[in-house]
Amino acid sequence: MIKHWNILKLQNYAFIGFTCFTFLLFLATIVFSTSYYNSYLYGNEELVEFYTNELQSFNQQAFIFCIVLVLLFVVCRLFQPKKYYPTFITFPIYVVVLLIGIILGILIVVQMQEIIRFYQSYDFTGISKLEDFTGNSFFPILLMFSSIGLAVVNAISLVIYSFGFWKFIKGRGEAYA
Repeated sequence: MIKHWNILKLQNYAFIGFTCFTFLLFLATIVFSTSYYNSYLYGNEELVEFYTNELQSFNQQAFIFCIVLVLLFVVCRLFQPKKYYPTFITFPIYVVVLLIGIILGILIVVQMQEIIRFYQSYDFTGISKLEDFTGNSFFPILLMFSSIGLAVVNAISLVIYSFGFWKFIKGRGEAYA
């Protein structure tokens, strides 16, 4: 069986992973659509419509989800996962936060593939200022990497926090510092 100090260490590492991927995702959504701005600025009606309706709405939705995750990070930080096991009150909150992260990570990856596929398959040769256009792939890749990382870390964290909750139930809430 995993000892109490191991579970608390794992909870801390899981929380650090959640924090890193949440902030990477947050930064990637801030800068993501700017790499495709030239397709909006110099593009034809189809490119402008895709950028405005699909890309910007996706980016806005992902950004709002990231803000929610950052706020949830602050709430979870107040629970001090480094020092305490999840309790009857905090465990359901952790579960909701982690499930939101998993769902968000999966949704972003699925939607990003459609956006990248559109830009990779589009023929820019007919547009004079976009003949050599290739969207910056760093931020889309960072966005997908962060999303996958967030989903994986949250799934692992769910298991770790479940062990911590079980330890809390068995130990009647003793705190270990």
